[in-house]
Amino acid sequence: FTHTTAWTPAAVGSYDITVALGSINGGADEKTDNDNEQSFVVNVYESAPTRVPFYEVFTGSTCPPCTPGNANFHNIIDGQRETECTYIKYQQNFPGSGDPYASSQSVGRRNYYAINSIPRMEIDGGWDGNANSFTPALHTQALANFSLVELDATFDKWGQSVVTTINVDAIKNLNNVSVYAAVLETYNDKNVKTNGETEFLHVFKRFMSPTSGESINIISGTPTSKTYQVDFKGEYKLASSGQQSSWININTNHDVEDFNNLKVVVWIQDNATKEVLQSTYAEEVKLGVKDVTKAINAGVSPNPTAGVANIALSLTQNSDVNVSLTNAMGQEINAYTFNNVNAGENTLNLNISDYAEGVYFFNIVTSEGSTTKKVILSK
Repeated sequence: FTHTTAWTPAAVGSYDITVALGSINGGADEKTDNDNEQSFVVNVYESAPTRVPFYEVFTGSTCPPCTPGNANFHNIIDGQRETECTYIKYQQNFPGSGDPYASSQSVGRRNYYAINSIPRMEIDGGWDGNANSFTPALHTQALANFSLVELDATFDKWGQSVVTTINVDAIKNLNNVSVYAAVLETYNDKNVKTNGETEFLHVFKRFMSPTSGESINIISGTPTSKTYQVDFKGEYKLASSGQQSSWININTNHDVEDFNNLKVVVWIQDNATKEVLQSTYAEEVKLGVKDVTKAINAGVSPNPTAGVANIALSLTQNSDVNVSLTNAMGQEINAYTFNNVNAGENTLNLNISDYAEGVYFFNIVTSEGSTTKKVILSK
């Protein structure tokens, strides 16, 4: 039933709507004991964040139907639609020997959704179907879904380490939700097996957050910030199969083909319904890149620190030393100047205890060169 009079709210706010029926079919009501008024609340907002759908694809290089499933998925999203969404692919340990990039975490994510066949796809943790059944209309529908959550994130990588900082807010208070962060590799080709695929895109590598997410309560207007770091240990190793007995030991080896191809995806998920409320790719800030001009010899200790960080600095001549402190979002939050520091070995003491726990960077500039050093504040 659609009422003939449209309701247009006069202002932003919360409205109690009551619906009742009368004069059924134009006559007296013959059964009044079921005339219960129905009430519900409508919240009206001035604006809402843009929804970024999150697509999770469960696939594998030993799965013949996964080949057309992945082809269908990319036929739909490649191009403009790819800029409107985020996606990640979890390689699985079946059929047969399974994909070499299957892991306890990728299989665990499949179990989270109680998935028992592939190719399988989740749209925002709700639509659950074969990737061959994904359509442009489903993408359009996912884009149109209302979003309450504002989400942004950055990430940096150096060597075999990745760190991300996430900021979450919402236009209304939200409870019983979790924040997730995962590292993916945009291109892989070493896990080729039997299904005819020769390249694999956006392959899941590791959760940065806890595997089941970190539960948070979002207070509207008070952003929640989270920082996660993952260190990929040892040398690259390709598992012989996707079976549990062959999974690599992440404490001694990693399965990243090219660290330049790493990316971080972040999402907020309802713990009760499993609906993904918002997602985003973290923006790479490249603060870990050193050697601005000429590299200088410097170190930070203790690291992590509870507050006081000591910068050990070796100079060949007297020099002014400028140190800027930036957070993981790339924002400068303090600056320090040390005038005419002597040549030789020096220690500069900086107290950063006033700041929130997380990852920071000292950007050190002298007359001899520059360098950037990461420091972790853990109180």
